[in-house]
Amino acid sequence: MNATERKPDDEILESLAGVTRVFILGCQGCPVGCETGGQPWLDRMRALLTGAGKTVTGAVLLDMICNKALVGIRLGRLARQIGEAEAILVGSCGVGVQAVGNMVPRLAVPAMDTLSVGAVSFD
Repeated sequence: MNATERKPDDEILESLAGVTRVFILGCQGCPVGCETGGQPWLDRMRALLTGAGKTVTGAVLLDMICNKALVGIRLGRLARQIGEAEAILVGSCGVGVQAVGNMVPRLAVPAMDTLSVGAVSFD
């Protein structure tokens, strides 16, 4: 598991400067395990973006967005909503952001920072 933490709201909005239509994609893997993601995060991001005058074209939580085969199938079903967006706000570790960026012809904007990769030490 990769440990994640949420980026500050102002940093997310700065990353989306000039973008008016955004699709929100959240991972139910690492961020849920770290309590930085899930439905509360998705709801908060939707409110943040709409409050900033942006249009949210869709939003979804998927299991393990670093799994390209699974995500490719699921995102294919959302092609219209994703196609309407200029960028995808990705709530995952860096591996998930890279996977989405490689699969979808849209700007993939990270909404979280990866703090560590691998096991937690209790020493």
